[in-house]
Amino acid sequence: MAEDPLGPSGIVPAKSAAETSVDTTDATSQQQPPPPPQNEVPEIVVASQMGDVEKIKSLIESGKVGAQDVMPDGTTALHWAAINNRMTACKYLIEAGAEVDKKGGQLEATPLHWACRNGLVYIVHLLIQHGADPLRTDSQGFNALHLAIHSSNVLLVIYLLHQGLPVDTVDPSGRTAAHWAAYQGDALSIDALLNWGANVKIADQLGFTALHWAIVRGNRSCMKRLIEEGSDVFAMNNEGKSPRVMAEEMRTLSAWTAALDECGRYPNGSLRPVYLSKRSVDIITFLTPFLMLPVVVFLLGQLPFYFGIPVSVATVLGSVWALRRHVLPNAYHGHHALSNSPILSGVFAASAFWVLIVYLFEILPSTAMQAPILNLVFSVLFATVFYSFFRTMLMDPGYVPRLSGVTEQREVIEDLIDRGEYDSRHFCIATYIRKPLRSKYDRRSKRVVARFDHVCPWVNNIVGVRNHRLFVVYVISLMFGILALDWLFFGTYIDLLPEAECPIAPGPLCPALTHSNATTQFVLWATLQLSWVIMLTFVQLVQIARNITTIEAANLHRFGFMGADDFSSLPLDHHSHDTATGPGEVPAFKASRRKWHSTLTRILGIDQFLSTARDALGSDQSTRRPSSNPVNYGIRRNCMDFWCPLGDWNVLHTFDDGSGSLNGNKVDYYALWDFPSKNKPRQRQGTHDYELVDQQV
Repeated sequence: MAEDPLGPSGIVPAKSAAETSVDTTDATSQQQPPPPPQNEVPEIVVASQMGDVEKIKSLIESGKVGAQDVMPDGTTALHWAAINNRMTACKYLIEAGAEVDKKGGQLEATPLHWACRNGLVYIVHLLIQHGADPLRTDSQGFNALHLAIHSSNVLLVIYLLHQGLPVDTVDPSGRTAAHWAAYQGDALSIDALLNWGANVKIADQLGFTALHWAIVRGNRSCMKRLIEEGSDVFAMNNEGKSPRVMAEEMRTLSAWTAALDECGRYPNGSLRPVYLSKRSVDIITFLTPFLMLPVVVFLLGQLPFYFGIPVSVATVLGSVWALRRHVLPNAYHGHHALSNSPILSGVFAASAFWVLIVYLFEILPSTAMQAPILNLVFSVLFATVFYSFFRTMLMDPGYVPRLSGVTEQREVIEDLIDRGEYDSRHFCIATYIRKPLRSKYDRRSKRVVARFDHVCPWVNNIVGVRNHRLFVVYVISLMFGILALDWLFFGTYIDLLPEAECPIAPGPLCPALTHSNATTQFVLWATLQLSWVIMLTFVQLVQIARNITTIEAANLHRFGFMGADDFSSLPLDHHSHDTATGPGEVPAFKASRRKWHSTLTRILGIDQFLSTARDALGSDQSTRRPSSNPVNYGIRRNCMDFWCPLGDWNVLHTFDDGSGSLNGNKVDYYALWDFPSKNKPRQRQGTHDYELVDQQV
């Protein structure tokens, strides 16, 4: 594959284009005599490298040089300004008459080629605006799209695709952009190319398809996407080698078989038969716990504990095995098939259902007269739990609307470039929309969710701007509902049971296990759920008081409030730097990454609980910086914004759009581009618009 002849990013030195790497000199070389005058780097090249526009202007206006002058290696000043990301210098040179498509250097490349190879989106945009041809090729036969792939900057790839470049143009070796992206293991660029309709069956002169090159690199994600889009998993190269044989030779067989598994294929490449629709799989998986819970309770009640416990565990594991073996493969694949299914939401729903049954037929008839108010409280809480659970699970969490077509997407991209915000923090590289503040892309739904909080397996849905308040109502109601159930059971129901003797169970539980074994087991099972419910309630209430979401809290420990700023190639002299960071763009600070936790601790929320507790106690000083959270308006204001946005006190109500409240101002989270200032007075009741905050120094 081709090497990069342009040297590393940063200030690229002017050398003969015949040289393909930058020389390194040690300290002793500084004592050597200067090189002959003919080898001196022209002043205009040095000025272009440094972005010294005043120097360039002085040289050109003095008549010593011209903007279109060609250096001995065939390059121009524009080449060197472009490769060093000097936007102002590029603009001036173009205005002064520099030829935007001048080829130079050993590879006969244009300034556009140099900028593309280094992933400099803003320079590429400027050159194309002034007539640079992205379809021109260098001496290796690479056009702008090929070179953008070499840079691995997916934002540049997306930009060029929206400029109308053919996605399947081949180089002299018969390789398309998809071949190169697969070879580099660039899963993001592969995804962009496939979304644009790249042909995955094109073979190069070696008979390699993009899938063959992905196997060479060993990138499972690339293999998976290529297989999903129809790559031939049995295609032979010119040597008669199939992808599997290549995977064995390249020692990437584990990645290859994992990719096949995630695409619903056997290790030999053949498709797994599908007998059930995804809807049927979800229904079966969701309802399985409804059967398993009473079976386990029956086994524990009828068998001695030393035999009942292992048999019950074996029964549960057997049912999980059956799901993974015969049901889930029809719709879910890979190691995360079970966790991606609605199994945990089914566990909760089944638990609530059977608790309701034992309450209606056992606890309520016995305690209705002794504790009528407590029974009423429990009934209200239980009804609230069921309503909020199913609403949270089934509703749209706040998907940001998609754009209608390529034209709108291109307009968004060019607007973000003009604003200096064309990066993965402001632009979604999967859906090609401008990302509102506090939003996040969800891989499962393939949508951007406004005010993204987290993905909750217990409700099998994302928690976003539309269902977040309802989710917290669900969690709080569940916590108090379990406590009310325990009060009824241990405070009233047990006292009504006749005495009994048990060799193992403690005194209060002895009559319950003897005379009402199933009811006792279900109550104890519900009580066990307090472990994660209390932690989740604590986390949510603390985050509401701080006006921070779960994903934002996690980012504070890794990238900063706004998350990582990836793939940005913003020039230092872009006009957006004329103003400092605005209120919606808090500088990211880095801290040590947290250790990887097990699946169990993440499902139970233990990791988030510990992190939130640490922050609440002030042990992590970095999260207490005033600038770390731009939407923290104080505990009272934050709680008001969450619980009664726009004066809506009905906590069970959900808005039909992305409406919300920040500092007492109405905001649309589907189009939230700036945060209201902390010093700005709140809007009066009855008004809905707020003035966007200017970026401040």
